[in-house]
Order: sequence, then structure tokens, then C-alpha cells
Amino acid sequence: MVWFLALSLSFVTGTTLSDTVSTFTGSLTIDQDTNAVALNIDSEANLPTIYVKSANDGSAGTYQNKFAQYINPEGIGGGQVIYRNVAGALNPLSDVYEDGAATTTVSRIYNDGTGNGLFIDQNGNGIGLNIDSEATTAGGVVVDADALTTAPAIYANSNSATFSGNGYHGSGGLVTGYVQHASATGNAISAIQYGTGNAITALNTGTGSGLFIDQNGDGYGMYIDSEATTGSKYGLIVETAQGANAARFTSDTSSYSIISLDPSQARSNWFFRDLGSADTNGAVALFEQDNVGDDQPVVQIQQDGANMHIEMIGTNTATCDDTTSGIFANSTGIFACFGGTATVLAE
Repeated sequence: MVWFLALSLSFVTGTTLSDTVSTFTGSLTIDQDTNAVALNIDSEANLPTIYVKSANDGSAGTYQNKFAQYINPEGIGGGQVIYRNVAGALNPLSDVYEDGAATTTVSRIYNDGTGNGLFIDQNGNGIGLNIDSEATTAGGVVVDADALTTAPAIYANSNSATFSGNGYHGSGGLVTGYVQHASATGNAISAIQYGTGNAITALNTGTGSGLFIDQNGDGYGMYIDSEATTGSKYGLIVETAQGANAARFTSDTSSYSIISLDPSQARSNWFFRDLGSADTNGAVALFEQDNVGDDQPVVQIQQDGANMHIEMIGTNTATCDDTTSGIFANSTGIFACFGGTATVLAE
């Protein structure tokens, strides 16, 4: 014998969905006034336990919310699924509103497994996660990962062969910090390191620059403020063990100087310039002592080897005049020049 139980459900009106939607009539309302479960469903079915479908097609003048919502039994799909397939501009598929100012957390996700706490599969050409924060002293995104050992707290990866972001706004790099307002004084990107590791590490196995600074404003391209006290802890170290020049300084594409350990000269320190007289107005290297109270030498040479302190070679054609003082060498000898008179030092 099969028994059928017919239930008469009451309709309750006056329930408000949100400030932007008019009141609607509810088909089923449960008013739970005691400390007990309001609705308990024990289903052994292999189909959704609860299935809610809205037939609204999103036409003009109606709320665009044609969707299906269902809670699956364990092991079949996700625990809760909200689905919609409506073309055109739509309102959000799901909204969570919190008007209480004292609330500390609006939504929480607890994950005791090894899978993702939140997974976003963004297949359309839109933003996967967009946060519009009006906070003034709190961060838009904060990641606390106090148990990390080797994994990064934030990881950005791209395996696209057509990726061409260069770091400028409008065509950002894989990770971009953009301070848009000209009056802002904060840093675009900061790295604070209290440990013994590097604050920033850049590993570049390609042919591009490991660090490229395009300094367009009237400021320093690179500024290093070092508080190191040990003599071997330099403000800047450049290591080029494969034979490349250590540094090149240029004011434009054709005017430059090179500082390196020259492999062709048995790793001698090399200061190089190759410019005509029209493009130069000073020495290749300048040592200037401008304090009249300093009683120390400008240049000191310590030679503990078996060769000369200074070697002068070249095809110098210099001559003395009234404004020149110095030492020069040519094919005939070494001369000291002072007040327009050349004195032979060695022939």
C-alpha cells in the first residue's frame, strides 16, 4: 500500500530581495522561532537535492536572472551550483550584501584539503578577479602565509608565446605596480626584507635586460642608500664572469664610456671612450679634489710588482701652450708641460 500526503503551502508576500528589486511573492516561507533546524532534508537520490529555476528571460523591464540553482548529492559535481545562460548585459549572477559596519568578515572559505580554496576558471576576455576597494589604510589584497617554507605567497605565471607586456600602463608586465596620480608620493612596488636572503631576485635566462629602468622624470634612475659598515660590503657589485663588460655609461646612443675588466688585457680595469673632439669637453677620467682643507693626495698608486707604476703608450701629438699643464708622451719621449714650456723628462 502506498500513502500520498498532500501539503497545502501558504504564500507570504512583502519579502524584499534588495534595494534595487521590488517586492515579490514567496511560494514557501519557513518561520523558525525555536532553536532547531528549520529545514532538514535527508535524500538518497542520485539527483540534485534542491533545484531552483527562474524562468525570467531578462527581457526589458524585468530582472535579468534566468538561472538554475541546485545542491548536488555528495560525489556528484559541486556542492552548490548556480548556473545561468542569458546573452547580453546582465546583472551579477550572485550578490552578497553586508550593511552592518561592525561585521569583520562577509564571506569565509574553510578548506582542510589539499585542493584550491578558491578556483576561478576565467575563459572569457575579462578580469578573473576585480577588487574595488575604498579603504584608505587597509590593503586591497593581503596574504598571510606564516607557514611557508619554499613556495611563494603570490605566484604569477604565463606560458603564452604571444605575451608582450613591457611593464608600461596599458601594456603591463606579468606583475605591474601602477601609481596613476601625479601627486602621489608612495612607491609603486616595495620589497621589505628582514631576513638574510635577497630583497629582490631577478633570474633572466633570455637575451633581454635583467633590470630595465626607463627614467623619464627628472630624478635618479637608480639610487642606492647603503648602511653597510663592512668594507667588503659594497653599495654595488657587478660580476661578469663570462667576459662581458662590467658597465657602460652613455648619454645617447653614440656617446658612451665603458668600465670593465678587459679580457683582452688580462682583466685590467678598462676606461674606454671613442669620440671625436666635437663630442668631448673633458678627460676620460676625472679625479677632482675641491676642498682646500684636504691635505691628502688626489691619486695614490701602490705597485708591489716588478713593473712600472705608470705606463704611457700611444701616438700622442700634444703640444704645450700657455693654458696647458701636464705630462704627455709621444714617439720622441716623455714631457712635462707648464706655462707653454715643455720639459723633457725622458727620451
